[in-house]
Amino acid sequence: MPTLIWAVVSWLLRTVVLQFVVMGVVLVIVSKLMPIALGYVASFVSPGGLTAAFSGLPPSVWFFLDFFALDVGLPLILSAYVARFLIRRIPFIG
Repeated sequence: MPTLIWAVVSWLLRTVVLQFVVMGVVLVIVSKLMPIALGYVASFVSPGGLTAAFSGLPPSVWFFLDFFALDVGLPLILSAYVARFLIRRIPFIG
């Protein structure tokens, strides 16, 4: 019986705890690098050009943009793509 308990405990330590620590470190690294990466991307996008582009939209298009909550969803999608890009650049994960 002690052998079985030791096998289960060693499996938990090797797989679950180690994977939790590795993913925790990756999460911290990505959360620290995300504002830096978004700062670099934001320098290429001019707010004046975006304002001019969105001012030409008719009210019917604005209705659907508000209905689908694009103001909340678009930054989430953008940050998810940047996070995916950064995670794939980590040598032992990507």
